[in-house]
Amino acid sequence: MTALRLPSTDRAKATGQAALATVLRLLGWISINVLVAFGVVLVVAFELGNFSIIGTMHHLANLSTRYVEASAARQHQFDVLLMASMAGAFCLAGYFRRASLRRLLSKGFADA
Repeated sequence: MTALRLPSTDRAKATGQAALATVLRLLGWISINVLVAFGVVLVVAFELGNFSIIGTMHHLANLSTRYVEASAARQHQFDVLLMASMAGAFCLAGYFRRASLRRLLSKGFADA
């Protein structure tokens, strides 16, 4: 009777740890891009307020009252516009940070 040959536990453990390290690095890369996208939207809002906190708060208060009073179709249009700008900022951040992603994904499991 032939025994089924299983990989050594040390090798399986090292491979699992390397895969987990790669996933954590990838999550870090994605979270940085999400934070950059939020930052871009906040800078645009700050710019609308003439680079002052008071002006920004006035514009956000005006936006919130108009948003609540708008119809559902107009609210949906605004939501789509906001999500498209967030997605565009995320994609641009990912594009400009592509070298770090390439470096992250090209690391071998032994390097993790």
